[in-house]
Amino acid sequence: FYMDKTKTKKVWYKRWWAITLFIFVGIGILGNLFGETDTSSSTSSGSNIQAPEPVLEMTTQQIFNEFSDLSEIQADEKIKEFKGKRIKTSIYVSKIDKASLSSQYVAMEMYEYPYNLMPYVKAFFPAEEKDDLLKANIGDTLVFSGEFVTYKKGGLTSYIEFTKSKVIEINPSE
Repeated sequence: FYMDKTKTKKVWYKRWWAITLFIFVGIGILGNLFGETDTSSSTSSGSNIQAPEPVLEMTTQQIFNEFSDLSEIQADEKIKEFKGKRIKTSIYVSKIDKASLSSQYVAMEMYEYPYNLMPYVKAFFPAEEKDDLLKANIGDTLVFSGEFVTYKKGGLTSYIEFTKSKVIEINPSE
């Protein structure tokens, strides 16, 4: 009968409400660590609906000319200046394929022989553009607008890359 009087109280961190609190705090921390890191994209996409950003019209040669004769640090700054800007341009379709490890598609203009395995321009298209891409044949001119991603300067070849591209028109080869 002495046992009833000396009933021990649970330590606060072993009580049900403390454990529940720990679980919620843990989920919050994990959400912050592994969640979407770029919060600016969600807020900027809302403003894009009201006022779409202007589209630059440039040939791929004009884009390459922007990077010619630049030092590496100058090229890095130029990439930052162009990054995310929507550019309307066109490519000679050398290859259209499903992009590896994603649901996107990629259309590429390749270099001439002997560098014909290297891309000159890569344009990534979301899955919604598949039906339009199916209408393009090798050798056609694909007019599209896409967000500039990067310019990669290589030892022998260089390329430019676009994402979130949208087909504007396809001009059949003659």
